[in-house]
Amino acid sequence: MIDYKTQRFEEAASHIDLVFDLIDGETRERSWAVLKQGGRLISTLTVPSQHRARAAGVKAMRYTVEPDGNELSEIGALIAAGKVRPHVEKRFPLDQAMAALASVERGHSAGKVVLAVS
Repeated sequence: MIDYKTQRFEEAASHIDLVFDLIDGETRERSWAVLKQGGRLISTLTVPSQHRARAAGVKAMRYTVEPDGNELSEIGALIAAGKVRPHVEKRFPLDQAMAALASVERGHSAGKVVLAVS
């Protein structure tokens, strides 16, 4: 386990098979160094540099989830049945949407930020 607030992951991890990049930018740039030869860097945001991948001896690609109405219905049913419970970190009334957005933009949340409509 790495506490990102006190330790840089590249100082604690090495020879990693897979980096699943959900952040991009500076964090992705630091991620190349922890991958082992033949490892994979998968990004959900932008296409990783193929030049950097070749130089590191790894493969890199972008993965994007496609929306699927049937799967979303199934997830909704699981939530309604109480089998899946999302972790809600903060709730805001709709008239505080700007404060909710600011909370999300600050990052580092351990759950979802919810706007209450009624």
